[in-house]
Amino acid sequence: FAGAGNFTRALAAEASRVWAIEESRESVAHLRALAIERGLAIDARRGRAEAQLARLARAGRTYDVVVLDPPRRGLGAATADLARVAGERIVYVSCDPATLARDLTTLTGAGWRIDEVTILDMMPMTSEVEVVATLRAPGAPEGG
Repeated sequence: FAGAGNFTRALAAEASRVWAIEESRESVAHLRALAIERGLAIDARRGRAEAQLARLARAGRTYDVVVLDPPRRGLGAATADLARVAGERIVYVSCDPATLARDLTTLTGAGWRIDEVTILDMMPMTSEVEVVATLRAPGAPEGG
């Protein structure tokens, strides 16, 4: 769910490498051009995030940190794959508290622990909110 790369750009400025998955052909092309233009270590792949998570989980791949900002429908059934692919930390950005709660139930059921939840009222006087939940892996030390 990389979209035009709002999070990807910021992450790539700090991380040694960022893998971005996005369904939109135009967004992937934009991310690839941006990576070249700014010298960022971004590997942008085109595809459905849910399908890519399933493939990565089957292959036994893990990534230290997974940041996701899915559409309103959330991650759904692919949340179980996310729990297997994320190595140390998950940062889940959501515009729908109900689907976030559903997906967090799956993650906590797999042993992930919620470290922090931040609610952002980016559109005052509407019912819309953004929620950022940070989780740590099963067995990870407190605050690690």
